[in-house]
Amino acid sequence: MWKRTDKWKPGRVGTASAGFGVQDSDSGITGFAKRQFAHREKLASDLASLVGVAVPRVVLDRVNGSAELYAISQAYGIESIDLSLLRDRLANRFNSEEVQNAIRQASGLLPFHAWVATQDLKDDHLVVAMDATGTYTIAAIDFAYSLDFPPDGGQVLPPLAHHR
Repeated sequence: MWKRTDKWKPGRVGTASAGFGVQDSDSGITGFAKRQFAHREKLASDLASLVGVAVPRVVLDRVNGSAELYAISQAYGIESIDLSLLRDRLANRFNSEEVQNAIRQASGLLPFHAWVATQDLKDDHLVVAMDATGTYTIAAIDFAYSLDFPPDGGQVLPPLAHHR
């Protein structure tokens, strides 16, 4: 069962998504739960997994036994830090060859964002993690404003053309 926790917190608090840290009491996995467009978050995560793009796994589940379903994005790394925070607060680490290599490797996220029509694309939605070997990786998060297609498919629009 997923429950609110302070064991893991997002790098930024008070965002528009109104999410919060959670932990699965069975597995100990931590993550970020939010209700806003939960179905889009889950679908984007599943699509990313199918095409091999770095997006944290998202499950749909209840938190603290609530009736509502939440999109629960599993924590990406021990520390929650996005690309903007890294650049602003830890400039030396951001400018390191290791992080710059991770940014180059993450360029594959751009076609994915175009494919799912991400409208809220920004550095705050790119999370950075370091594995046990010291290798940095970057994953995309927050797909609430993606996959917003009209029922007939509609006209193809460039990114940010119909941002809310």
